[in-house]
Amino acid sequence: MSYGEAYSASTSVSVVNFAEDEIKNLAGELSEYLSVYSVIEDEQVYAKILKLVNRFLEIVSPITYYPEIASAVFSKIELRLWEVEIPGTLVEELFLNTYRLKQAILAGGSEEASVIGKALAVVLTDLYTRVEADELINLVSRLEEQSASTEGLEKILTLSVLTLIAATNQ
Repeated sequence: MSYGEAYSASTSVSVVNFAEDEIKNLAGELSEYLSVYSVIEDEQVYAKILKLVNRFLEIVSPITYYPEIASAVFSKIELRLWEVEIPGTLVEELFLNTYRLKQAILAGGSEEASVIGKALAVVLTDLYTRVEADELINLVSRLEEQSASTEGLEKILTLSVLTLIAATNQ
């Protein structure tokens, strides 16, 4: 099954493409503002970062809340995205794979969702290495092993969203 076919039942491809274009734009803008904020910590720049992240969260919401995942993420992520060098491609992959996983779960495409969940796990592992949250890599590995189940995929989705929130909070 192709990516587009996974959404044909409930969402037209043009809507998916439009959403993905918006997500790419959000990721690109976020990367630029993170670079600026890493040099000059201006409150207006930080406000723009939050606005971009919040818009992305609106697109992928709602998610299932797992307290154990929230506890792990918020206790282990100490560096923020602007404190480390995060390539724009990594931000884009994080956004796109998070969105695609959400859509695949909604469409009930378990095989497609599993593939996307594994791709998102790779992105999260790269991100955790960069923000020096190596303890979370083990959590990603455990969840990746559960990517055949809807609950495992929802946990990966939750992990991605909470990581983004934790890594952009001051």
